[in-house]
Amino acid sequence: MTALWSWERRPLGELAASLLYEGGTKMRVNQTTNLRIACVTGYDYDKEVCRNINLKVNPDASDEDLLFTANTIAGLQAFPVHSIDRYDNCDLTE
Repeated sequence: MTALWSWERRPLGELAASLLYEGGTKMRVNQTTNLRIACVTGYDYDKEVCRNINLKVNPDASDEDLLFTANTIAGLQAFPVHSIDRYDNCDLTE
Protein backbone atom coordinates (compact mmCIF):
# COMPACT_ATOMS: atom_id res chain seq x y z
CA MET A 1 0.00 0.00 0.00
CA THR A 2 1.46 3.37 -0.96
CA ALA A 3 1.20 6.41 1.25
CA LEU A 4 -0.87 9.33 0.00
CA TRP A 5 1.34 11.85 1.79
CA SER A 6 5.08 11.94 2.02
CA TRP A 7 6.48 13.62 5.12
CA GLU A 8 10.10 13.58 3.99
CA ARG A 9 11.89 16.92 3.84
CA ARG A 10 12.78 18.17 0.38
CA PRO A 11 14.48 21.38 -0.75
CA LEU A 12 12.03 24.15 -1.63
CA GLY A 13 13.14 24.26 -5.29
CA GLU A 14 12.52 20.54 -5.70
CA LEU A 15 9.10 20.85 -4.06
CA ALA A 16 8.15 23.77 -6.32
CA ALA A 17 9.29 21.82 -9.38
CA SER A 18 7.17 18.84 -8.34
CA LEU A 19 4.09 21.08 -8.14
CA LEU A 20 4.47 22.42 -11.68
CA TYR A 21 2.06 20.99 -14.19
CA GLU A 22 3.55 19.75 -17.45
CA GLY A 23 1.34 19.70 -20.52
CA GLY A 24 -2.27 20.78 -20.88
CA THR A 25 -3.80 23.74 -19.16
CA LYS A 26 -5.47 24.10 -15.82
CA MET A 27 -8.76 25.93 -15.71
CA ARG A 28 -10.91 27.36 -13.01
CA VAL A 29 -14.56 26.45 -13.36
CA ASN A 30 -17.61 27.07 -11.20
CA GLN A 31 -16.12 30.21 -9.68
CA THR A 32 -18.12 31.70 -6.84
CA THR A 33 -17.35 34.55 -4.50
CA ASN A 34 -19.14 35.26 -1.24
CA LEU A 35 -18.96 38.42 0.84
CA ARG A 36 -19.56 37.96 4.56
CA ILE A 37 -20.27 40.85 6.90
CA ALA A 38 -20.21 39.80 10.56
CA CYS A 39 -22.16 42.10 12.91
CA VAL A 40 -21.95 42.06 16.71
CA THR A 41 -25.50 41.50 17.98
CA GLY A 42 -24.72 41.03 21.67
CA TYR A 43 -22.47 39.55 24.32
CA ASP A 44 -22.47 36.20 26.10
CA TYR A 45 -20.16 36.01 29.12
CA ASP A 46 -17.89 38.79 27.77
CA LYS A 47 -17.74 37.08 24.39
CA GLU A 48 -19.10 38.77 21.27
CA VAL A 49 -22.08 37.14 19.57
CA CYS A 50 -22.05 37.76 15.82
CA ARG A 51 -24.60 37.29 13.07
CA ASN A 52 -23.48 37.08 9.46
CA ILE A 53 -24.81 38.70 6.32
CA ASN A 54 -23.78 36.49 3.38
CA LEU A 55 -23.94 37.83 -0.16
CA LYS A 56 -23.09 36.05 -3.39
CA VAL A 57 -21.12 38.51 -5.53
CA ASN A 58 -19.40 38.63 -8.91
CA PRO A 59 -16.05 36.74 -8.78
CA ASP A 60 -14.47 39.45 -10.98
CA ALA A 61 -15.19 42.19 -8.42
CA SER A 62 -12.10 43.85 -6.98
CA ASP A 63 -11.33 43.84 -3.26
CA GLU A 64 -11.78 47.62 -3.13
CA ASP A 65 -15.26 47.40 -4.69
CA LEU A 66 -16.32 44.67 -2.27
CA LEU A 67 -15.01 46.61 0.72
CA PHE A 68 -16.87 49.73 -0.42
CA THR A 69 -20.07 47.70 -0.86
CA ALA A 70 -19.69 46.02 2.54
CA ASN A 71 -19.07 49.35 4.29
CA THR A 72 -22.13 50.84 2.58
CA ILE A 73 -24.32 47.92 3.72
CA ALA A 74 -22.77 48.07 7.19
CA GLY A 75 -23.75 51.72 7.42
CA LEU A 76 -27.39 50.67 7.09
CA GLN A 77 -27.15 48.19 9.98
CA ALA A 78 -28.07 48.94 13.56
CA PHE A 79 -25.28 46.67 14.83
CA PRO A 80 -21.52 47.37 14.71
CA VAL A 81 -19.40 45.45 12.21
CA HIS A 82 -17.02 42.83 13.58
CA SER A 83 -15.40 41.74 10.29
CA ILE A 84 -15.73 41.77 6.52
CA ASP A 85 -14.54 38.66 4.68
CA ARG A 86 -14.27 37.56 1.06
CA TYR A 87 -14.44 33.85 0.18
CA ASP A 88 -13.41 32.67 -3.31
CA ASN A 89 -14.23 29.11 -4.40
CA CYS A 90 -13.64 27.26 -7.66
CA ASP A 91 -13.04 23.83 -9.13
CA LEU A 92 -9.73 23.16 -10.87
CA THR A 93 -9.76 21.02 -14.00
CA GLU A 94 -7.37 20.06 -16.76
